[in-house]
Amino acid sequence: MKPVILILALLLAGCSVPTSEPNRVTVRQMESQLQLASARLPGAPQRAGEFLAQLRQHSDHLTLRLSFGPGARPLAQTLKQAAIDAGLSPRSVTLVPLFAGGADALTIDADYLLIEGQQCGVISLKSGQHYRFGCSLEHNRVNSLVNPLPRRLRP
Repeated sequence: MKPVILILALLLAGCSVPTSEPNRVTVRQMESQLQLASARLPGAPQRAGEFLAQLRQHSDHLTLRLSFGPGARPLAQTLKQAAIDAGLSPRSVTLVPLFAGGADALTIDADYLLIEGQQCGVISLKSGQHYRFGCSLEHNRVNSLVNPLPRRLRP
C-alpha cells in the first residue's frame, strides 16, 4: 500500500506546473511637439517627415495638429496628405492657420497612446509582423479597453 501511495504522490507532484507572472501592460498618453521657426529653411521638410515617421512607428492612436503661418501652408498640406497616405484617418489631422507670429512658422502637436507590454514591448499594428505568440491578442485586448465601441454599435 505504501509503494502505491508513494507512486501516486510522485505522479501528482509531476503534474503541478508553476504559474508564470501575468503580462503587465501600460498605456501612457503621450504628447510630442516639433517647432520649426521657418518652413523654408533647408531640411525643414525632412525634419517634419522624420518626426511624423517616428510617431507612426509606435502608435495606432495618433492625432496631429499642424499650426502654420501663411508661408508654411504648402508644407503643412503636404504633411497632412503624407500622414493620410500612411494610413492616418483624415479626421485625426487638423490644419490650424496662424495669423499672428512667424510668417513661415510650423508647429506639429502630436497626441498619441503608447501601449507597452512587459513581454511584448511596444504594441502597435505597425509592428504586428514581429510579435511573439499572444502579443496580438494582448494588443486587441488593450485596444478594446482604450477605444470601446460606441453604444450604438454594441449588441
